[in-house]
Amino acid sequence: MKKKSGRGCFGAPLADLPREDSGVPMPVAFLFRHVLSDGVVTYNGLFGAPGEEGQVKKLRAGLEDGGYDGGLELSAFKPEAICTLLLAFFKELPEPLVGGLYASFMQAAKHPKEDLQVAELKALLRQLPETNRLLIVYTATCFHAVLQHEDKNNVTKRMLAQVFAHALIAGPEPQENIRDKVKLIVLLIDHHSDIAAAVGAPGTRKAG
Repeated sequence: MKKKSGRGCFGAPLADLPREDSGVPMPVAFLFRHVLSDGVVTYNGLFGAPGEEGQVKKLRAGLEDGGYDGGLELSAFKPEAICTLLLAFFKELPEPLVGGLYASFMQAAKHPKEDLQVAELKALLRQLPETNRLLIVYTATCFHAVLQHEDKNNVTKRMLAQVFAHALIAGPEPQENIRDKVKLIVLLIDHHSDIAAAVGAPGTRKAG
């Protein structure tokens, strides 16, 4: 594992966070690993409701103190709290995951054919810093894994895309272009394997 000094993870630049061997920031991989674990990934209502305030505060404090290195026992927390903090991580990034390419990503959603949209997504992802690129594709891959249990967790592709749209694809007007953002996230989920191979991103190894 690649580690850097320092602890706090919420609101920290991606470049300052410790990363797994895959290049994915450790806090995100730690949380997703639990979400994709047996008994959690099938939880009815996953990503559907915010976590209890007390649990969210306690879990957040543990993560800020570096508990994502394995010292924090996530089974003590309800799935809602874990999902709430996954979303919070992305929302609180100091710089957008798509960097200065927001307008280009929005334009990619407007191509008339899906294959052109996917090709443009690949080209844009290659232009992003490595950690940003890896994190976007890793997140889409994890979403795809969650959706394999839709019959039990009642999580739909569109729901996930809507919940994370403004956090994953943030622009100068944070609440704008929801339809195009949802379209892009759906494309990332549907074509996660092909996109990962094209841009040099790893898979989830089921959960990490």
